[in-house]
Amino acid sequence: MDVHKLSEDVDCVYCKAKRFRGEPPTFCCQKGQVFLHTNEIPEELYRLYTEQEADCKKFQELVRGYNSAFAFTSMGVHVDKNMTSLKKGVYTFKIHRQLHHYIPSLMPTDSCSKFLQLYFYDTDHESDNRLHHIPDLRQDVVDKLISILEINPYSQFLRSLKHHDSLEDCIIIINKDCKLDQRVYNAPIASQVATIWIEGVNNDSLHTRDIILQSHSGHLYQGIVDSVAAGETQGCKIGKRIVLPTSFIGGPRDKRCRYLDSMALVQHYGKPDIFLTMTCNPEWEEIVLHFKAGEKAYNRPDLTTRVFKGKFDDLKKQLFEKHALGHIIAHAHVIEFQKRGLPHAHLLLTMQKESKMLNPDEYNNIVCAELPDKNTEPLLFAIAVKHMMHGPCGI
Repeated sequence: MDVHKLSEDVDCVYCKAKRFRGEPPTFCCQKGQVFLHTNEIPEELYRLYTEQEADCKKFQELVRGYNSAFAFTSMGVHVDKNMTSLKKGVYTFKIHRQLHHYIPSLMPTDSCSKFLQLYFYDTDHESDNRLHHIPDLRQDVVDKLISILEINPYSQFLRSLKHHDSLEDCIIIINKDCKLDQRVYNAPIASQVATIWIEGVNNDSLHTRDIILQSHSGHLYQGIVDSVAAGETQGCKIGKRIVLPTSFIGGPRDKRCRYLDSMALVQHYGKPDIFLTMTCNPEWEEIVLHFKAGEKAYNRPDLTTRVFKGKFDDLKKQLFEKHALGHIIAHAHVIEFQKRGLPHAHLLLTMQKESKMLNPDEYNNIVCAELPDKNTEPLLFAIAVKHMMHGPCGI
């Protein structure tokens, strides 16, 4: 038995993008018509993300901790910690209930500053203050990130507050003006992201779409901000019903249409004969060969989904064109991304009359609940033991 390997196609001659079998020449840049511009990444930050030195590995292991240490706001959410453990599979960040953001006041309510306060309050001990909240972080990496963020416009603005005489009378306005350039890859400048407003000076002119921070501002919930940003500034518009068309994939009407189509197949051709499942293996050679140093499958969802689609298209070719299981008269399938994030497909196959399985011996020709012979089929035996045996001990 040979292991299936997805053949590669010629790389794009315009943007040099990697192409797998089945991907058209226009899937990446439309034959040179689309050019993606990316912002420049500081060399030291790129090194932390890509290299395998001691400080880089530690940064990659605790990247969410470093992100929290330098975040301007706190994300309020109930996290499913059973899913975030690497001991039980691929890391998955799963949340429950409402998602919101907490923005603290400009002045600390106690002796310890946090979040955006760290950028302008007690900056002489900035590293120590950040490590106080997450002691597992390395101080040398924290110092590097402080230096890297000097070019960030939000960081520049917040650090300028330490030169202000009194923050008690100040209001910080984070611009939400839709007139600003909203293109994704345009890096804003410090003057665009926020403004200092002295309390009591013509407060009526504050823009209604801005986020306002005062010296004791308390909580701001992102859901309200999103509603305002979407134009829902009138009570009569909030909660307005929107009917999604059938062409909206995953919508109620789309799901109902697919359900009715499936039931029509059953009514016309009879019950399905085979329920087939295909899962994505994160250790497929086509996936692993394209990893950079230190990368895992959960770091490259783009790669895993493309390889899975290529192999799934090949499976359909084996079933519907080469008739590997017999002649199929009707079929339906769905691709899902559940729990661990890797794609998997479920297929229902209805066979033609001459290909239907009518006795146990015919079923045994395509379904086997026994381990392959270790001596005559060593590769198939190794695959079955590795991927198809599960138990409380992790076998």
